[in-house]
Amino acid sequence: MKRKLFFWLDQLQVTKQERITITVFIIGIVLISVVAPFIQTKPNYDPEEYERILDTFEKRSALVEEDRKRLESQSEAPHFDKGDEVTSLPPQPLEPININKAPLEELVRLPGIGETYAKRIIDYRQTKGEFTTVEELINIRGIGEKRLEQLKPFIKL
Repeated sequence: MKRKLFFWLDQLQVTKQERITITVFIIGIVLISVVAPFIQTKPNYDPEEYERILDTFEKRSALVEEDRKRLESQSEAPHFDKGDEVTSLPPQPLEPININKAPLEELVRLPGIGETYAKRIIDYRQTKGEFTTVEELINIRGIGEKRLEQLKPFIKL
């Protein structure tokens, strides 16, 4: 066996120095794989410090949740819960709003129109002039066919 091994090494033309290096490398790998299971690693944190930080996090999270609930109960503006269901809406207009004359506060009362859309409507009025048809609202970015259909009963020219 030994003769076959050396014959194989001679065929590979491995020098004596290369054989020694390979042997040392293999012995090192064997030693590391035998010793590694017995080496115990210690956690790089103090468990008491971790518990203190976790308690602080939970207390602060509870305070934030209380503040959020308090603000939601005080708020008159529309807000959304985790299910994205509308829980309160601004009062809808009783009579149609003239989109050519209405200020921001009135436009915001329209269903589906927030402050951003109301500003866009006012900007459009100032740059292009008064609306000639209700369908012209389609030219405002973000207002599509579906939203226009929701708005029609609540607007006039």
